Amino acid sequence: MPTKAALFKPRARLGPEPLQALFSAVAAPLATAQTQGSWYRGLRLMSIDGTCIDVADTPPNEAAFSRPGTGRGEGAGAFPQVRLVGLAECGTHALTGAAIGACTSGEPTLTRDLLGSLGEGMLVLADRNFYGFELWSEAAATGAQLLWRTKAGHVLPPGERLPGLVPVTPAQVRRTPPSDDRHRRGGAGDRLRYR
Repeated sequence: MPTKAALFKPRARLGPEPLQALFSAVAAPLATAQTQGSWYRGLRLMSIDGTCIDVADTPPNEAAFSRPGTGRGEGAGAFPQVRLVGLAECGTHALTGAAIGACTSGEPTLTRDLLGSLGEGMLVLADRNFYGFELWSEAAATGAQLLWRTKAGHVLPPGERLPGLVPVTPAQVRRTPPSDDRHRRGGAGDRLRYR
């Protein structure tokens, strides 16, 4: 039975390249046409999101990845952290692309390393932290369809008015009252009024 040192020392000598090569060779979407939650109107559902992961408290890790703040405005966190941004298939949760950096790296910055994994036939979801004109433009240029949230106060001007359609303004959206039975059954909370 090999000891821990027998595994760790060769890994340190080899560096990250063999694991990166292995990930690149095997990381791929897994869904078939029958996999529920993986498709929308013929497009493979993919999602981009990020997280931070504690790593071993060693001087090399602290130098490479840094420590987060404590939230009280003084000092540093207990462990160095790696920021991970991943591209995952929604139905299978298969991670098909990953970018890592220091915990001080921004998720949108790391996302640029994932753009080579996007392509035609995908509908890529992302939360409000990712939207920015440059990143959106770069992601759209891959041929993937994008469905990204934006911040609540973000106003996008209308691009093209289509004939026969009446734009819906925020004043035309009404909240379904909390006492409404649909709310308890998990129905939509917002309804649109049409003219």
